Amino acid sequence: TCDPARLGFETTADLKHLTAAIGQERAANALEFGVRMPADGYNIFVLGPVGAGRTWLARSVLEQEARSRPVPGSWCYVYNFEAPNSPKAICLPDGMACEWRTDMDEFVEDVQREIQAAFESEEYVQRRDETVKDFREERQAEFEAFEKEAQEANMLVGRGSSGIVVAPAKDGEVLSAQDYAALSEEEREAIDDKREELQEKLDEILRKHQRAERTARAQVKELDRDVMSFAVGQLFEELEAKYRDYARVPEHLAQIKADIVENV
Repeated sequence: TCDPARLGFETTADLKHLTAAIGQERAANALEFGVRMPADGYNIFVLGPVGAGRTWLARSVLEQEARSRPVPGSWCYVYNFEAPNSPKAICLPDGMACEWRTDMDEFVEDVQREIQAAFESEEYVQRRDETVKDFREERQAEFEAFEKEAQEANMLVGRGSSGIVVAPAKDGEVLSAQDYAALSEEEREAIDDKREELQEKLDEILRKHQRAERTARAQVKELDRDVMSFAVGQLFEELEAKYRDYARVPEHLAQIKADIVENV
């Protein structure tokens, strides 16, 4: 038995921390030598009986050596826009990776809020309507003029199985097959020639409207890009200013911005 009064301390908290392993000088020297090897590809295998202090010794040597070395960077993986299955690795100073992750989480929430507000604003709705107003008015005017011309030629414009078509009419109704068959050959030829002439003109109007509609859609998409770029521009400027000195981060932010704007 041991008399606690002879130990000279109240608890082990009163004792100085050991800086060396008792009876393990060779092991400590080998561990220090291995840790300081300035090359890759080496490993240290620690072997000993349970309770010999293997973990404590290895951790103590590693912690002491780490204090004299530069703090390693923090690695983070980000989305690769060019190869989605191969994320990009970016190294940041210690602690900055977690900070960047937090900033990006907040950024995503801010972007969603700003985009929604921008596209629900009266200013955007007004600019969008003005962009397509001329196209709609011109299309309506041309259709009305063509319908009037068709009516004067005893024709009606309607939607059939093959699209919008011109059909002969009588008293404001489409001419039935029986009434058409009852006409003379000359009357039928005159109706067919006029219908074909008007149908060609209608088809050209429709093609023109399709081209104009594509142009209007492109203008609306360009407007959407401008609105999107303005809505998120300030948010990107803040992030770019904060991380401009960190390699590859500004490049990644630029890719995010381009992707958001292009995929409106």
